Amino acid sequence: KGLQIRQIVLPDNHPDLAEWNRKIASTYEKLGECSKALCYHEKRVEIAQNVVPENHPNLAESNHKIASTYEKLGEYSKALCYHEKGLQIREIVLPEDHPDLAESNLKIASTYEKLGEYAKALCYYQKGLEIRRNVLSENHSDLAELDDNNGSS
Repeated sequence: KGLQIRQIVLPDNHPDLAEWNRKIASTYEKLGECSKALCYHEKRVEIAQNVVPENHPNLAESNHKIASTYEKLGEYSKALCYHEKGLQIREIVLPEDHPDLAESNLKIASTYEKLGEYAKALCYYQKGLEIRRNVLSENHSDLAELDDNNGSS
């Protein structure tokens, strides 16, 4: 109902509408209604593309959210496309050792793994691990988990 009121009083591309669409998408995901969530994630991106620059970090996050929703639907190829869009944006706007770049690489690796493309998954896991090694202490638990996933010890 809050979204409906805002749609009446705010312009179609108002940033508040993007945020409300994110909240509704998140709630639908929690309810297990991923198809409905996907619609709201896409509305959020549509609004954001009219409000923020094309390489804005929020668009990277939105693409990753859409990808995660496609993964929940078992549509890994579509998920991969959106994860790659998110990574591309982050590579443009973030320093090369930023933790969000590690996160994007790890999401792509996980998706490739689900697709059975293990060599590609390994490449992205290694990129993510390398970035994390540059920014985390050597005893950080995230590094141990990534090393385990890569078969390293």
